[in-house]
Amino acid sequence: MEGKGSLLHQSVQKHIYDLLPHGEAFIEYRLPGHVTDLLWLPKKIAFEIQVSPISIDTAVTRTADYKKMGLFIVWILHQKSFNSAYLTLAELFLRKHPNCYYTNISTTAHGYIYDQTELLRNNKREKRGNPSFLDLEKPLIKWGHLSFKGDRNQNFLTKSLQTCYTRFSPIVLVLFILAPQI
Repeated sequence: MEGKGSLLHQSVQKHIYDLLPHGEAFIEYRLPGHVTDLLWLPKKIAFEIQVSPISIDTAVTRTADYKKMGLFIVWILHQKSFNSAYLTLAELFLRKHPNCYYTNISTTAHGYIYDQTELLRNNKREKRGNPSFLDLEKPLIKWGHLSFKGDRNQNFLTKSLQTCYTRFSPIVLVLFILAPQI
């Protein structure tokens, strides 16, 4: 395994690399105009690992570039620089992205990748939920969207559908789900 960046950055790369099927993931994979930290080629998932701060311009550009290439992008932000009380503009932008998560993995590769629910007001995190551990080995790709077991969006959707199902008959639920597409 080769990689650039700090030892902490390489530890997170190695952690994710070791989770994925042998021969399907590539570290520092060269793409047109960019080198992705880790690419899971068969699933078309690019992992971007941020241990140090990132500018809003870079975050927006990278996200758009990966989308243009037909890749899903998963942002992994290290809590060493992120997940504090106040969010940078880049972190605010990335947390609105459906696949932005945190990690606390150390240089000795101990730790985990997690998501959390949170209440944000302006650029301040007022409340945060407990960490929800992600299962990166089993991505769920449905209707052009990527999620992982344990992420905040999947849990929210499941709870929302459960609430609708208990309030409405199954026919009304189907109409409710299909309505925005009609």
